[in-house]
Amino acid sequence: MKKTRDPGGIEREMQLAARRRADQQARRIRWDRLLQARKDYVSWTEFYFWARSIMEADAGISDWLGGILKERTPGFIEYDLAYRGAHPKQKSLPWQRLTEWINENIFESAHREGWLEAITFYAARDLRSQRAMAYWMECRTLWRQQRPHSYPLFEEWRQSAEDRDFAPILLPEISAIVQSSKRVSIERLAAEVERYVDWEAFAYWARSPLVEGGGLPPEVERELQARCPGFLDQDQGLRGNDPPGKPQSWVRLLAWGEEQFFSNAKKEGWLDAVLFHAANHPRKVRTSEYWAHWDNQWSRDPKAPYPSFDKWRKDADDYVEEASN
Repeated sequence: MKKTRDPGGIEREMQLAARRRADQQARRIRWDRLLQARKDYVSWTEFYFWARSIMEADAGISDWLGGILKERTPGFIEYDLAYRGAHPKQKSLPWQRLTEWINENIFESAHREGWLEAITFYAARDLRSQRAMAYWMECRTLWRQQRPHSYPLFEEWRQSAEDRDFAPILLPEISAIVQSSKRVSIERLAAEVERYVDWEAFAYWARSPLVEGGGLPPEVERELQARCPGFLDQDQGLRGNDPPGKPQSWVRLLAWGEEQFFSNAKKEGWLDAVLFHAANHPRKVRTSEYWAHWDNQWSRDPKAPYPSFDKWRKDADDYVEEASN
């Protein structure tokens, strides 16, 4: 019998391939530049879905929307007209060309330098982007049934998207994050994400000698005693239970930090939202990549002077791969 491939498996393979391309491109850009670009792209994604909602309801670009687009996206109307003139037999889908215009003009540097996917892959998975897409789907259904007398302005539409409960129609894992995010203000969540990224950077700094199992460099032992009082004694008592060749000290350090430093988020039920956003934070990703690079060098000469955390963190922030790699 001929075997058929699982469509879900094919989709997962495609997602993994897209993520690998995004991560490869991201390594060539400073993390702070990448973070700002992703934030900007999320805002443009919201604008795109608002404009698309109206374009679909009007079956084109009305004079009212055209005036706004001329102000927000100067040159797009002409770009769309030129495309339709060159492809008269194609069905007019101006929202597709709006995406093209945004990518090629607003994010021209990323498009030209070859790291646009490093922006779009993660921006599309941002909760704001997910909410905007879900609200666009709702508007498309409702406005097909009854075209509104007037359309909401972009900021009104964006706020409505933020206020809606779209958890039931999102992917289960995204739905869970959306629900937990509602238990905390946006500002507090963002602050805790930054704090978690800082904590994890410290854990990465201490990781190599910690899992090595020998004596810790004085700098690492001193910092762990100061920041994590009691952890080293606790960890020493648990090392004997670790699987052979698989020390768990670093895992225990991360868990210790979550219990000690993020206990409120855990008790209030939104720690998973912190972990979700931190996992995709460009600074966190860059730190983990730098650690892999640095650990390979340190393992060759573990007796060399150990860098301070501030020095190590700065080197991690500055770490960028060459395009040839």
